[in-house]
Amino acid sequence: MTASAMVQLPTGSGESFDMGFGTSNQFLTVTTSGSGPWIQVFGNGTINFYGGVALNNQVYMPNAFTGDGSPVQVFLSYDAFHVTASVGTVRGGVTNLILNQWPVTNTLNAITAKHMLLQFSTNLAEYGFMKSKQDVGWFDKVVAAIHRHWRNKNARKRTRQAQPA
Repeated sequence: MTASAMVQLPTGSGESFDMGFGTSNQFLTVTTSGSGPWIQVFGNGTINFYGGVALNNQVYMPNAFTGDGSPVQVFLSYDAFHVTASVGTVRGGVTNLILNQWPVTNTLNAITAKHMLLQFSTNLAEYGFMKSKQDVGWFDKVVAAIHRHWRNKNARKRTRQAQPA
């Protein structure tokens, strides 16, 4: 399974965007999330990879990308069969594979990812990402657009299937 996101963090910032997989809908940094693997992406170009629950099994990767404030796509792939993960960035059409099939040492017996988790530093509101902590309507709009897309696509498919050949 792969998670990917296009992020634009403030230049040189210590603020982060975190993304990963977990067994429950909790913060990635706490054990109750059953997290692993997950990544923490900073505006200064650093990516931290965590291969276990919460903050366990960290791999620190400074200068994983140029933290100049421009958008960068980050991805995390988890191969549950081989218990490995890959981390990389895409910028300007160029893929930079930072970790390739890195062994994941989980502190849980098994990772059964039921959730793809995203979290942001609380201070990103200062940079206009959110006007306030209550201003999360943007996420609802994204989810609604995704649902609308699939609802329309499925409706077109059902219409085609209902037509006689």
